[in-house]
Amino acid sequence: MCTALRIHVRILFVVTVCLLNALTASAQDQPKIGLTMGYPSAIGVLWHVADRVALRPEATAIKNSSESSSTDSLVGTRSGSTPSDNWQLGVGVSALFYVSRSDALSTYVTPRLAYAKSSTSASVAGTSVSSTFDSRSYTTGGSFGGQYVLGRHFGLFGELGVSYTSATTEASTIETITTATFKTENRTHTVGTRSGVGVILFF
Repeated sequence: MCTALRIHVRILFVVTVCLLNALTASAQDQPKIGLTMGYPSAIGVLWHVADRVALRPEATAIKNSSESSSTDSLVGTRSGSTPSDNWQLGVGVSALFYVSRSDALSTYVTPRLAYAKSSTSASVAGTSVSSTFDSRSYTTGGSFGGQYVLGRHFGLFGELGVSYTSATTEASTIETITTATFKTENRTHTVGTRSGVGVILFF
């Protein structure tokens, strides 16, 4: 009885080790999370929530400052400078539904939602007038894409589709001496094509 029990324990141990090795190898062959970088400039995370479904949240951030000046061509003197500051923030999420897989190449369709906000402020040289432009936009779209895995930790992707963007821009002009403020609002709706390419670094 003891000998038979030891044999069963050994068999169970061997089977358990084989199963663990198989599961580990499977997990290693199919990374679930990756970091995406590409154009349009965005950094995102690719997360495979199921065998044929993945989510890709992404974010963008831009900040820049500039200064322009003019020179009187007759007397050769500068009339002043106009500083300007701009920042942009954006977030989005895409759902990838894989429709085919062949070796290292996978194709998918992906609906996408995105939100972006930007602000620009500037002062008019030689005056007490300053202006700001605040913009926010909502984008929906859909694309067809392909993903090619070059190795366990590296892949490429490309997408082509259409998008619809609704944007609102508010412009404010302020005269600091009289504190007078003039505001205007502009709404735009845009339908167009969208393309994107990038790389994936799998963990």
